[in-house]
Amino acid sequence: MSLKLFVFFSLLSSGLAIPANPLGSIHPHTSDVVVSRSVPHDDDGGSILNGPISRIEIMLRGQYWIDKHVPYSQEKYYPDPAGMKYRTDCSGFVSMALHTNHPGYNTVSLPEVAVRINWSQLQKGDFVGTLGAGTGGDDGHVVLFHSWKDSGKTTMKTLECTGSRGCVVFEREKGFAVGSKNALPYRYKHLKG
Repeated sequence: MSLKLFVFFSLLSSGLAIPANPLGSIHPHTSDVVVSRSVPHDDDGGSILNGPISRIEIMLRGQYWIDKHVPYSQEKYYPDPAGMKYRTDCSGFVSMALHTNHPGYNTVSLPEVAVRINWSQLQKGDFVGTLGAGTGGDDGHVVLFHSWKDSGKTTMKTLECTGSRGCVVFEREKGFAVGSKNALPYRYKHLKG
């Protein structure tokens, strides 16, 4: 079953209202990121492993693990909506959302499937991290970008898997540091549109 059909039928069976905005919004009272599961359309599913994928599908795939409250682990695995298992750490989460190789790239290898972008180009479905050489294990971190919290674009709303929190909605400062490295923005090479 394609991701869009899975999400659509999950919504129908849950009785939830189907929102109009497919990319979601920030909940006005809690500041939580809400990734809406809209009525299926051409952009929200059907990607193939390592193939072109839309921003909508990236966010829906990420939200899938958030909704499941997947716990963080550098050694354990959890399935994506199609049943492929990915590592449940930060880079496994981003790899799953991008629909790349499983069990997932790590913080050292993730740049192989990305291009560096400027902060001004950052959009929903891009990712931000301390990546590349010297970032293995606990020395690196990567998050999915959702939106800016503030008009000054200093704090990001993210979807990520981290430490004792597991896969959650979170906020991070622009250019957050892990060890001696500061996070930079990236875009998946196979992004559609």
